[in-house]
Amino acid sequence: MNISTKNGLRKKVLDLFMSRCIICGRNTSVLHEIEPKSKRPKDWDTPENQVPLCTTHHTQVHKDGALTWKDRLIELRRKRLANNK
Repeated sequence: MNISTKNGLRKKVLDLFMSRCIICGRNTSVLHEIEPKSKRPKDWDTPENQVPLCTTHHTQVHKDGALTWKDRLIELRRKRLANNK
């Protein structure tokens, strides 16, 4: 993926969630992949696989193991998007 595509993805996801962590609602510019590239090599860089997390929660998700959080992040993403409508 080229840098302009990646920046477009970043902006799209941050705009979608109003640059707020999906766990606590704090402002953030950090994106997290729900499923890592190693587990989803063909479409890991889609908006559906990205969520904004504050640095505290991003660190926590990686500390606990990203796949441990997968289902919770998917559900939080779904709820946030439903509330944004």
